[in-house]
Amino acid sequence: DLVLTVGGVGVGPRDKVPEATREVLDQMVPGIAQAVRSSGQACGAVDACTSRGIAGVSGSTVVINLAPSRAAVRDGMATITPLVHHLVDQLQEYSV
Repeated sequence: DLVLTVGGVGVGPRDKVPEATREVLDQMVPGIAQAVRSSGQACGAVDACTSRGIAGVSGSTVVINLAPSRAAVRDGMATITPLVHHLVDQLQEYSV
């Protein structure tokens, strides 16, 4: 139901995770990435704030990119947990 990636979302030459993720997504869900960045900023996780990470749906799977620091992952997980539950419930409801 959920795929999380950690890292590769910065501005370095090897940071290509958002581009690769976009290729497999059927639908973008930009509110999730915005929420992750916002919560990261509020908690002082600088890499979460500057992340180019995206989120969306591929088939019936939610895919979310997170920045690699412990703070970004911790705060990102706290932020996305209720959002993912809601999204997975919606996907399961429509796939029946």
